[in-house]
Amino acid sequence: MTPERLVGVAEARQILRKGQWGATKRGSRTHESAEQDNADRLRAIDNLCGGCEYLRLVEFRQDGKQRVKVGCQKRESPLGIAKNTNLGEEFSCPDFAKKQQVEQSL
Repeated sequence: MTPERLVGVAEARQILRKGQWGATKRGSRTHESAEQDNADRLRAIDNLCGGCEYLRLVEFRQDGKQRVKVGCQKRESPLGIAKNTNLGEEFSCPDFAKKQQVEQSL
């Protein structure tokens, strides 16, 4: 079993974008559905879900590549919300709770 770890929004964005750059080996390919799922995960993080307190991002390795699971600690699936929202439309979620800003003292 591969170790999993929680990651922040910025790191998850970086991992998902890195996966969209294309193959690292000559002749390799990515299924269209996997590309679309990654694009939807990125849309969810960049929109409403990225600012939600219930967002859960887990990094893991599969087939030698970094991957990110995008989940919600409530009932809604961020991937499902992104798939059901057309481009240009506002995301909506009944369980959305804005992240609390943590003040850092210098």
